[in-house]
Amino acid sequence: MRLLKAMYFSILAVLITSCSMSPMYKYGDKKNDMTIAKATQQLYIEPIHGELGIIIRNRIRLKLNPKGIPSNPKYTMSISLKYPSDLYQGEQSDGTFSFVSMFIEADVNINDKKTGKLFTSFKEKYQTSYYISSSLMSSTYAKKDAEERMSQTIADLISQRTALYFNHYIRQDSLNTIEKNDITNRNNKSAD
Repeated sequence: MRLLKAMYFSILAVLITSCSMSPMYKYGDKKNDMTIAKATQQLYIEPIHGELGIIIRNRIRLKLNPKGIPSNPKYTMSISLKYPSDLYQGEQSDGTFSFVSMFIEADVNINDKKTGKLFTSFKEKYQTSYYISSSLMSSTYAKKDAEERMSQTIADLISQRTALYFNHYIRQDSLNTIEKNDITNRNNKSAD
């Protein structure tokens, strides 16, 4: 029985290590090594209007530009927010509401800084909610907490989508470079 388990785990280990999974954050050969961190460090995030815009921009910068604002950015990210719209729900018999849903939408564009060419654009949406109590103070804090959660989550969604885009872009660029190097090497060999 032990021998069977050992064989099973050995076969499983061989299968797992032979799969074609590669890390999301690094591609390329040693000459053309590029990481998502290096690519996003070349991304300038333009200021976003409003208090929530400041919070969202700072959170995205912490995720994508941990070394600070790039001195010579290659890309620019512009974000247009459709500010939270509130939907009051749970109407009580006295005409008050007990529950509020908040919605936010962000339109994101990533451009080449030199040419202005649009690399990608996408939308992110998020909804959160909070309860309204009879206490004005607790309702105010609940709303502020919901706005904070909403801004953090939408910033995280934008950061993740941007990292995925750069992951795809780096992989394609790296594969194209490797293919070009292979073709050049084959041409050099055939010329010899």
